Amino acid sequence: MPYTNNPYAQGGWYNPQNPHSINSQPWLHYSHPPTYGVLPSVEVTSSANFSFEFSPTHPDILNCTVTGPGSQTYLSAMSVEYSTIITKRNGDPVARIEWNAHPWVEIPNVVERQPVSQWLPLSADMSYRTMRSNNDIGTNVTPKTPGGRFTKR
Repeated sequence: MPYTNNPYAQGGWYNPQNPHSINSQPWLHYSHPPTYGVLPSVEVTSSANFSFEFSPTHPDILNCTVTGPGSQTYLSAMSVEYSTIITKRNGDPVARIEWNAHPWVEIPNVVERQPVSQWLPLSADMSYRTMRSNNDIGTNVTPKTPGGRFTKR
């Protein structure tokens, strides 16, 4: 069978063991799937908004679970006396808030120990707070309902 009738050679497959191969180098990796253009495309949209719900496990929100997309539990908060520890769902600590006249927050490797008012400054119209992390500004935390639902934009 001549090489020009070889469907693999015509398809563009690289064969380094064949000196007569019409394709001298491997295919490059493309960002689209191999069926691109053959099958109908599916419109995929991603939302920049995520909603998280704070569900108190005791009388107030200082002891709560935080559920988010997919109704998964993302974080838990447990408070004792003047301190709140926030943990991942596997129990690893994420952050600590110290409650006093001027509360402070610390998130290891993300937010250095600082006043909460500096980390979550209130907007001029007092309708939302903007979260600051690693000198990155832009996450708005807006209360949606009195029940403790917030939206991250």
